[in-house]
Amino acid sequence: MAAGMIVAGVLHSFWNPRHKRLRTIVFAIAFQGVCEVALAHAPHLAVAMSLPLRLRVGIVSNNVPMVSLLQEASDPARMGRVMSLNAVASLAWRRSPLPS
Repeated sequence: MAAGMIVAGVLHSFWNPRHKRLRTIVFAIAFQGVCEVALAHAPHLAVAMSLPLRLRVGIVSNNVPMVSLLQEASDPARMGRVMSLNAVASLAWRRSPLPS
């Protein structure tokens, strides 16, 4: 899993989506969804083991532009509050159980 984050970090160090951050976020969220569905229906162990790498690339590709977009758009006096709200919302989304 850490390898996917390293790959995405290297990718984002060379590619800076300065003007297309929102499009990058939407694409990354869609990519994460596709990876999770594919992981649930993986036919072989090798396929299931390769999908978390791609999933982590999607997570980093979502978080990096989102954090920079929030930092750029928020008031410097309220930066800490905005970032902590983003962290709480992100953790709540990842920790919430899926409805059955």
